[in-house]
Amino acid sequence: MRFLSGRILWLVALISACSGPGAPAPDADGMGCDGCETEVLEDIGAVDDGIVAEVSDPGDDSLNEATGCSPELCVVENLCTEAQCAPDGSCNYVALVGASCDDGDPCTGPGVCNDDAACVATTLCHENAECLSTDEESGCVCRTGYEGDGLSCSDIDECVDDTHDCVDTAGCANTVGAYDCTCLAGYEGDGTICTDVDECAGEPGTFLVKDIYEGEDMSGSPLSSSPKQLHRYGDLVLFAAQDDNGEELWRTDGTFEGTQMIEDLNPGTTPWGQANSSNPRHQVVYQEQVFFAASGMGGIELWVSNATGAGTMLFKDLYPGTDGNNNIQEGDPRYLTVYEDRLFFAADGPEGRELWVSDGTVEGTKVFMDIWPGDSPQGLIRNSDPSHLTVVGGRLFFAASSDGGRELWLSDGTVAGTLEVADINSSENEQGIALGSNPTDLVDFAGTLMFAANGGEGIELWRSDGSDEGTVLVLDIFPDLSAFGWPESSNPDGLIVFSEFVFFAAKTAAGTELWKSDGTAQGTVMVLDIFLGENEWGIPRGSNPAAFQVFSDALFFAATNEDGQELWKTDGTVDGTILVRDLTPGLTGVGNSGTSVVTNLQVLGDQLLFSANAGGGIELWSSDGTKQKCDINADCVNLPGTFECLCKSGFVGDGSICQPSGP
Repeated sequence: MRFLSGRILWLVALISACSGPGAPAPDADGMGCDGCETEVLEDIGAVDDGIVAEVSDPGDDSLNEATGCSPELCVVENLCTEAQCAPDGSCNYVALVGASCDDGDPCTGPGVCNDDAACVATTLCHENAECLSTDEESGCVCRTGYEGDGLSCSDIDECVDDTHDCVDTAGCANTVGAYDCTCLAGYEGDGTICTDVDECAGEPGTFLVKDIYEGEDMSGSPLSSSPKQLHRYGDLVLFAAQDDNGEELWRTDGTFEGTQMIEDLNPGTTPWGQANSSNPRHQVVYQEQVFFAASGMGGIELWVSNATGAGTMLFKDLYPGTDGNNNIQEGDPRYLTVYEDRLFFAADGPEGRELWVSDGTVEGTKVFMDIWPGDSPQGLIRNSDPSHLTVVGGRLFFAASSDGGRELWLSDGTVAGTLEVADINSSENEQGIALGSNPTDLVDFAGTLMFAANGGEGIELWRSDGSDEGTVLVLDIFPDLSAFGWPESSNPDGLIVFSEFVFFAAKTAAGTELWKSDGTAQGTVMVLDIFLGENEWGIPRGSNPAAFQVFSDALFFAATNEDGQELWKTDGTVDGTILVRDLTPGLTGVGNSGTSVVTNLQVLGDQLLFSANAGGGIELWSSDGTKQKCDINADCVNLPGTFECLCKSGFVGDGSICQPSGP
């Protein structure tokens, strides 16, 4: 309480006659308020809630004697409230602001009265305790998972105290106020129940889908269908494969039965008795069909397919007729790319090899722009030869040749908006011909173009925002000079975006290995030197990563080490870069039967399809992306929490690698 001029300063709140704070006004006579006189001795005016007013000290008997009021007869329902008689004889209630109080709660300490005549007390319980008021317990009690007197509570380590309910085949990890049970490797469940995982159940993680071209050649070597140009089309993958019909268009749904030839697009045989081949390639999905290049009676032209024989046909002969030597002219379309609901590509025609466009109709398939018109000084048709068409940031980037050499171009879909981005390499050769930077491997990296080009320092990693000044070298990865004094080239190859980086193969003094970049010089680093050392001629061996494909939260690729060229994957870290499956274990070295020559990776649902040779020729394979368990020449035996690989009869080894036991 505060004092002023010897009188107590009260915060007066007029509630109602003869009532407690917040209660309805009772009948004065019924509440025993007869002692309060009705005569008003002093009019102090209306008193609003929350207004501080100075009143006579209740200890001053003069007022009581004058009025005969008995405030003790007024009802007081709160420890922070005191009753007084108003001048008009009614009961007033005064909030004892700042006075000490006790709210009767066993979990709080001494309190202080606030403006609302409430007792505000401090909680004594620890943040990990709760207040109980039962017959068994009263006061602050630590919550489950903690121990102490309630005023102080500390975490219980159930894993150390052995008070957890984790089973023996699970691990216990203490957490604040609790614990976690996690099944050990080889078991599955919630940790309170763990059952053995049968690692040997189901199909192997990596298996042959189909031996498309069975049999042997005249030398006794297995025939190969050599699947290539794999491209996703809905629930199928279309690809080119070889059999007795030549190399034709095939389809697969990832199963043996669902792998079949679509159509023999170029039937018959050559004058030498060999089967004609259509060699389908450069597939792209456009307007719910697959457009591709294939060779028929009119040469390599533009075809279309819906993955059925009846729906596969020549779309347009882009360059009909023959030349002056009676050779068949052919359009040879490449780099088919969908941009702004149109199909852009490079093709040959009377204007040379230039940029074409199609709206999906035969009439609407034509030359988009003759980028390098006219003839050369030798009278030959000039070809801009557009390549590596890539959509980035709403624009179509590509490489093209002109008087300034082969440089980076872009298009906004109009002829007027098709122009050279930058003259990256303006140097000339001894004949005065512009060299150009020859951009390759264009890729969209979060709206920025990343690519390989030669700006004079060798073929290195570049980036561009579509402007001259925004086209810059990221890093000269291989800054050395060759024995002839020429700049060495790292030759970035296979650029692909994965996990906020661009991954690629690049060459240094350590050989060609796996690299990644975030678009900055500092963020461009080697992931791992997969194939260490040098060959017998003292040349760094290099793993030569290739055929990159993102699948199942990892980047898969083909790489070579002492096991040969096999299937690998990476999460972008050293420890996360591992061999997935050695399809031809036992023999080492590149160029012999100990390498499976993995190529042409393509995703189909939960399968990663690719071509490989496991000893039966280059055929179509599938992987679920899991690391190899047992060798293909071993049996898997399930054990509690683990498994064992045992080489089959006729093979020896530890089960992960099994070699023939003898001739």
